[in-house]
Amino acid sequence: MSFPEGSVEGMYFSLPEGWEDIALGIMKEGGHMVQAHIAIGVCATDHEILMRITEYANVFINGMAECESWWFTKGVEGLHDKDFNNKLFDMMTKRMFNWDKKIDKLKDLDKDDSNVVTKGIEEFKNKYLTRVQ
Repeated sequence: MSFPEGSVEGMYFSLPEGWEDIALGIMKEGGHMVQAHIAIGVCATDHEILMRITEYANVFINGMAECESWWFTKGVEGLHDKDFNNKLFDMMTKRMFNWDKKIDKLKDLDKDDSNVVTKGIEEFKNKYLTRVQ
């Protein structure tokens, strides 16, 4: 079966042999998915298109989990190293994983949840308690 040139399937099946191992190998050592897809010869726009294919996307999603784990490990090791460059670690993890954004999102969720509860209570009061009075 042949696929039209430039089709998603055509791009997927023209990836180099062993591309999964190459990409995962980079990410397991703390490398970002950008480094991994460039290493297998995939430009940024093609990478976005290929992410529609489950098998391809799973390699990069799981690979970034491996990458984040690698960085977690380095952070823990850094706790015991007086020469650890925590500023560089902080910058890298914020950039690679949006760790600073995740905290902000959690704070926003807390605020939003309380608003949802408050709105729900007000709706309940308006709907049911006004009828009782």
